[in-house]
Amino acid sequence: ETYGLIVYQEQVMAIAQKLAGYTLGTADLLRRAMGKKQKDKLEKEFEPFKAGMVERGFSEAAIKKLWDVLVPFSDYAFNKAHSAGYGLVSYWTAFLKANYPAEFWAAQLSYESDQVKINRMIMEAKNSGIKILPVSINTSSLGYESESPTIIRRSLGTLKSVGGAAIEELCTHRPYRDPVDFLQKCNM
Repeated sequence: ETYGLIVYQEQVMAIAQKLAGYTLGTADLLRRAMGKKQKDKLEKEFEPFKAGMVERGFSEAAIKKLWDVLVPFSDYAFNKAHSAGYGLVSYWTAFLKANYPAEFWAAQLSYESDQVKINRMIMEAKNSGIKILPVSINTSSLGYESESPTIIRRSLGTLKSVGGAAIEELCTHRPYRDPVDFLQKCNM
């Protein structure tokens, strides 16, 4: 099913049960330690795992080799039941990114707060043909927004020291003809 690769947490449970004599409950504790990346619990788990495999006639070398395969697995392990959901979300994400790139990137940028990630996303969006327009007092909103299939308008939220209430106030009185009109309309 996975071409001999350990992909799912359930596979680790089956290995522990068949090769080390774990019960379903103890195999689940091993799975949980791996799933939650609890290295200290994994280290403690080696001795019972080893004892169970020795009891079943496995060599020290085979035990160590198997353990050395299982432990790194904990860095990317996930539950098999979740794989269908992950696959579906991945498909939807890829579909939106390929077919609605401006909307996709606008949504991504609107909900990210880490500036390093935002800069990386902007570069990726630009590399995929999306033009990022500067903030506009007359068209920008709280989040990034797509203006066409290839254009995104920067968010008013990217302006330093401008909070959500101020942005709502700015948007309420649009359009602004000039700076004087802006000052007359906004109660700031």
